[in-house]
Amino acid sequence: MLQVLRALQQLSPAQRRLLTARRIRGEYAPAQLLQLLQELTAFDRLRSSAGGGGWYIATAVLFGLLGLALALTQDPLWLVLTLVAVIAIVVLVRLQRRVRALTLSANLAAVAMPFIATLKQDMASQQALAVDLDLSPPQEPGKRFGTPRPYKQGNRQRTDTVYRDAWFAGSAQLADGARLRWRVTEDIIESVRSRRNRRNKLKVKTRHGKRYLIALSLSLPAGTYGLAASRRGTADDRLSARSSDKRHTIKLLRKLKSRSLAPLASGALIEAVSTTYAQAVRAAGSTP
Repeated sequence: MLQVLRALQQLSPAQRRLLTARRIRGEYAPAQLLQLLQELTAFDRLRSSAGGGGWYIATAVLFGLLGLALALTQDPLWLVLTLVAVIAIVVLVRLQRRVRALTLSANLAAVAMPFIATLKQDMASQQALAVDLDLSPPQEPGKRFGTPRPYKQGNRQRTDTVYRDAWFAGSAQLADGARLRWRVTEDIIESVRSRRNRRNKLKVKTRHGKRYLIALSLSLPAGTYGLAASRRGTADDRLSARSSDKRHTIKLLRKLKSRSLAPLASGALIEAVSTTYAQAVRAAGSTP
């Protein structure tokens, strides 16, 4: 835990504010944003590998109990040691809670950073990237959606809790003149199922599932692109397109499902952008 606290102090005041808020919102140069995210994820890896400081608390509790037992002998020295142990326990518990409150979502390193790195390659060097990035884990209490209500499913009782995490949105001006907007939302369904066996023993199982919604809007210059004659996407995609004299706008809604709590596949968002681009063709005479 001490190593984590030292690493926290080495972050800049701006980085500590972002880590405490666990939200990044605003316009950034892609390289600047990637550097910031790399430093935050490095701290999160250190925090995760260091554990929660349980050994420090256990040691303080042990000394506190030992001091309390010896303090019953009316020795003033042991009374002082007991008081010191109690204070140490309180401080360590508060530090543990503080460190735990800095936990970051696995989506940051698995999805957001690869996507931003790819966008960086397709943006002009002077262009900024607008992002709204929620860094907190998906199953935070504040993300609980609705009120869980138990219901019967055969001989089982089932309670479903849904967490809605609208964690990543943003926009970028690309080097080919296109304007890209995106939004990623995921619903985490925690299903607790219980039943009693023949010996009246209660058995409880917890299962998880995820539903993803990727929403994209791609605005292309009409002088460079035209719309493809046919739609190209998966069966679950909802595609729409409209045109004006100056621009073509293509929108994609893609739904994905998973039975794992693992983050969205790192290439899923990039592949959705590729599908959106596939709805357009280069205009005759335009430069690639």
